[in-house]
Amino acid sequence: MPALSSVVLVGGTPTGGWGVTRFGDDENLAVTVPFAISMYGYSTTTPYVNCNGGITLGNCPLGPTNNMLPYTTSCPGPIAAGFWYDFEIQTDSSQSISYGTIGTSPNRNLVFDFKEVPYDVENPLYHFQIVFYENSPGIVRYYYYEVSSTGATATIGVQNDGGSLYQQYSYNQAGSVPAGTSGASVATLILTFNTNTNTYISTIV
Repeated sequence: MPALSSVVLVGGTPTGGWGVTRFGDDENLAVTVPFAISMYGYSTTTPYVNCNGGITLGNCPLGPTNNMLPYTTSCPGPIAAGFWYDFEIQTDSSQSISYGTIGTSPNRNLVFDFKEVPYDVENPLYHFQIVFYENSPGIVRYYYYEVSSTGATATIGVQNDGGSLYQQYSYNQAGSVPAGTSGASVATLILTFNTNTNTYISTIV
């Protein structure tokens, strides 16, 4: 199992120019990553990054209204709902969803770093990460740094394509995620989902 240390992504690629050259809201964009990531036996090098707090391994948009898992809409690939909520990414701001790798092959970590704000609100900033591991297929981990709503309006979990297998950590549950502090570099909560065994572990830091 990968070490639990908080992750610092330096020089990541901003998805779709969100937060740099254009506004991001309710979008779902495919990106190409340097190694195949997998969940529930499904793998891809072209996952989709969703503005509303998730990564999907097929084209499965996560809309502005979060749902309980299993998500009943037919999806062509698994879902990693790190913090499914109605977010936006404002132009010319500190907000973005960046991605990149840490480490060297065959032990790289693929980090998706979310820095967003609730829809139609300029603050507070939410900061969390979804991380996949080259040497641990089927493992996905969520790191939470700054989450002011503490999970009261979000879905957190994983599911396979179609939703026959899933693990839901929380659904609209206040207090499920520590609020954290502005600018924090150490995660307050780490969730490790093992989609090979369909289990998860929560670690309060």
